[in-house]
Amino acid sequence: MASAEAIRDSVHRDGYAFIAEFHVEHEALEAFESIGKIDVLEGFASVQSLTPKSETSATPNTYSGNYGLGEFPFHTDLAHWSLPPRYVVLRCEVGASSVSTRVLDGACVIDSLGEEFLYRSLVTPRRPTQYGYQLLRVFDKPNQDDGSLLRWDSLYLRAANKAAVKAIDQIAQLIACSTPLEFLLRSRGDTLIVDNWRMLHGRSSIGADSISRNVQRAYLSELK
Repeated sequence: MASAEAIRDSVHRDGYAFIAEFHVEHEALEAFESIGKIDVLEGFASVQSLTPKSETSATPNTYSGNYGLGEFPFHTDLAHWSLPPRYVVLRCEVGASSVSTRVLDGACVIDSLGEEFLYRSLVTPRRPTQYGYQLLRVFDKPNQDDGSLLRWDSLYLRAANKAAVKAIDQIAQLIACSTPLEFLLRSRGDTLIVDNWRMLHGRSSIGADSISRNVQRAYLSELK
């Protein structure tokens, strides 16, 4: 069983950590709390249950409402928020051996396009938030002591200046040419921790044999 320290070191080094059958004797919340501090966000439960939904049965303004059982494109969670959650944890409750969670290192985007260019690239949420249409940087350093932030979401973000029009096109090209890591959450407790400020993640399509898939998700503000 991987220790909290080993998990933290792996995430800080690689941007992610995968642990098979992690704390199967515990429920998801307790397992998550052994990794780090739960980030309770407005409008979200501490632990969310993610199950496959068709476009017609899902809430319209969600990924399932737009893509249904199809492939989910690469993104960072809540990229349209002024400060997205730092870490995303996904834990298998009911597994599926034919559905992969895909992870892509955003560091390749930053290395290819440059911090300065991405910093000048401004985006805005597709729909206004309670604060209106905020201007957000594709690349930012919200806290100098806590790393940099790359935000990406082809569904919920749109370009707000010329630099962003170019950046969005180039990022999409880089993603299309990249080979992601793929993880199968197929046994109860299989857990994937992702640095949401660095890594992009997505999901393969859902087949008829995987319709019962259930993944528990939580956001963490820090790792132990």
